[in-house]
Amino acid sequence: MQTRRIRAGIAAAALLATLVSCGKDEQEAAKFERADHETFVRDMSDLSSFTLANGITVYLQEERTNEQIAIEVLYRAGFLDEPKGRAQLSHVAEHLAVHCATAGFAAEESIKKMTDGGGMVNAEAVSDFSHIDYIANAATLDMALSIEAQRITSLACDEDVRTTEIAKVIKEIDDVVSNPKGSLAKYGMMALHQALHHGERFVPIRAGATRITIAQSEQFVRDHYRPDDAVIVIVGNVKKAEAEALVRKHFEAIPRRPQPAPLPKAAAGNIRATWDVEGQALYFVSPGPYESFRDRLILTMFGSYLHQVLMTSEEVYGPCRSVYASNQIYRVDEIPFFVFAEPAQGRTIEEIKPTVRRYIDAAVASLDDSRIQSIAGSLVSFATATSLKKNVPDYPLMHHQVIGQEAL
Repeated sequence: MQTRRIRAGIAAAALLATLVSCGKDEQEAAKFERADHETFVRDMSDLSSFTLANGITVYLQEERTNEQIAIEVLYRAGFLDEPKGRAQLSHVAEHLAVHCATAGFAAEESIKKMTDGGGMVNAEAVSDFSHIDYIANAATLDMALSIEAQRITSLACDEDVRTTEIAKVIKEIDDVVSNPKGSLAKYGMMALHQALHHGERFVPIRAGATRITIAQSEQFVRDHYRPDDAVIVIVGNVKKAEAEALVRKHFEAIPRRPQPAPLPKAAAGNIRATWDVEGQALYFVSPGPYESFRDRLILTMFGSYLHQVLMTSEEVYGPCRSVYASNQIYRVDEIPFFVFAEPAQGRTIEEIKPTVRRYIDAAVASLDDSRIQSIAGSLVSFATATSLKKNVPDYPLMHHQVIGQEAL
């Protein structure tokens, strides 16, 4: 299998295992003992959980292997929660949430206090959630939880931080575009949401980030970083009772917040949109909604199978820079059932689309579950194309052709 060109565009951190840096900083990671080393032995308790009165779910596990403590705070807020015309809002809000001031910490102070103690702080926004991760020790656990509680109750940003962080957001786009192993799946999902749920036909990803204001970012955090949709995971060298006491100390008094508005109904038929990223992306989507957990699970597992088929088939994988489908990370729920393909350099959507669709149909035909077979007639295709070359005529593309009937 040619793994050198496969990369998850919206990678989620593992919740119930030792955290690693989302930034994949090799120098930082080298400071910590590798869990795959032949001499590494884990001394762990069973996993336990509880839920606070305000809805926060907490998972605790003692791991006495060394002094480290891994903390992940997850909020169910991502690209699929972005309002119309505000692609990148969840991404910019995640950056500002980490770097801006709060009631007890000046801008950048909380990160400095954690890293000065030998720890790490990382964050990421993905399709349906955002997560903030810490590596700490027993002496700094209390401070880490205090920082996170203040983040969702007293965030106060300024223009200097906004300017700095938006520059980082833009650089992330440039790094993906210039990296042969990169994937536009993350930004494709932002564009997909704007086109599928909001009817947008031009999605400014780069320019959109620069337009996000402090007020919009702070409001996104208030609306979506809510206790009712939060999960805290603590794994490491701390007694469960001590960790629970600290969680309750910092989070139990935070009140519930109103449920955000549900997603608008997905559009039917085939959709074409342009964006301001140098590259193209193609999605085949069956957006749902899926009311049954069983149906969502079936589609997720089918997507995992299909993902494996696509990225091990040279006819598909060869002309693609990256290929992805629903799987255990991209679970079918708020994220629709999807297949993503990005043409390799020198290739086009028109070239890869028929082949990808043929493999989807063949995979569906090989299974006999009626819920999966219904996908074949309900897929919406969505594609993006660069709009940077203003003088090039916008010719109709193959993804304008109707595939099947309409979206579920």
